[in-house]
Amino acid sequence: MHFGGKTSNGPLSLFVDGVFRILRKHAPEVGGGGFVDDLIFWLFFLWHGVCSGLTGGCAQCIANAEVAKKRERFVDDMLDELHLERSDKDVPVGQLGIFLGVWIDSHNGRLKLTDAKWEKLLADLRMVMTWEEATPRMASKVRGKPINYSECIIMIRPFAVPFNVFIGGARTVGDWDTSTRV
Repeated sequence: MHFGGKTSNGPLSLFVDGVFRILRKHAPEVGGGGFVDDLIFWLFFLWHGVCSGLTGGCAQCIANAEVAKKRERFVDDMLDELHLERSDKDVPVGQLGIFLGVWIDSHNGRLKLTDAKWEKLLADLRMVMTWEEATPRMASKVRGKPINYSECIIMIRPFAVPFNVFIGGARTVGDWDTSTRV
């Protein structure tokens, strides 16, 4: 789905919440989440012990994947009925996938940034080191990365604190673009 960034935290957020509310009502075994207009869905099922996963031929994981494929068709039909266009970012049902530049390994319980996201994070942090002046808007764009990636990179979240201090409290729209010496 693509709606554009300007509505990302307002009406679009409410709309996406409504989509998930409908989903929970009709298919409670399907969970999901979203970031702006990128949606991810997963199947809830009971843990069945340490296993070899889909790639190792675990019978329970294979059975769960078959259920997930049926539920994926349900979700696709629901999105079609709501006239929501799906993008080409779709990934096949499985235990490995990428969502928003994050490798998700649901079998081993691991999250990892893709190389491209890792390089972008490092480039942004290097850029910060060159700033003599910055605006709260500039700082907020970098600040979000340590917060968003804290599930992938152990102990990165505290690095958002200096950005929080620099940005400060509530601001007027004009303050977001006022440059300050760093």
